Amino acid sequence: MRKTWVIFIAVIAIQLSMVGRPLGALSPDQAVFASGVIDQLVAGKAAEVAARLHQPAKWDPARVARNRQGLGGGLAVLMNEFGRISSPNLSDWAKYYEIEIAGGNNAYWQSLPNGGMDSTLTYRVHFAKAGPGIVVLGFTRASGVLELATVALGLETSSPHARETISRIGRKFLRFMIPSLDHDELEKALSSMLAASEAAWEAAQPGVEPDGRSRGRGLTP
Repeated sequence: MRKTWVIFIAVIAIQLSMVGRPLGALSPDQAVFASGVIDQLVAGKAAEVAARLHQPAKWDPARVARNRQGLGGGLAVLMNEFGRISSPNLSDWAKYYEIEIAGGNNAYWQSLPNGGMDSTLTYRVHFAKAGPGIVVLGFTRASGVLELATVALGLETSSPHARETISRIGRKFLRFMIPSLDHDELEKALSSMLAASEAAWEAAQPGVEPDGRSRGRGLTP
């Protein structure tokens, strides 16, 4: 059976005071949780981070396991292409291209109030291969407790060759996640995602996140 995956590459403006909260504003346990995820990303532990992503409670263990295996592989591809993460620092906002992964699927996230999102944290980082960039963590309370909802790696649009670099990484990521795509299908998907992303950024007001921010939610086999 063919596996279907959904991936979005987005240009987005994050005003942390509106769609996320500074780490200092989080409770101690929430701050520890966020720091733990960042520590695992810095250590290159893709599978461990993927295992922390929220999954729908109604999914059976086998489906959750398949989802986590695929997401762990996809995140490992991204981490290899961007390069080792270092020097993470919280940032108030950024305009960036990103590739995001999440558990569940689009239908699940769309069924939840506010798309299931509670808050986001944006970190400016340095990637060993791609240079200065960002990591964005999204959080949910869909289960009643704080959990990791999304992980995104990206490059600020002001970085030299950011669009070309994110396109190259996006191609490798899509080939891994959807190996059945032929060349034309892959290029069409990548082009349409970038165009839609840039249109969303142009239409956005500072401090307001464009509609459809669910960028990569639903990377589901």
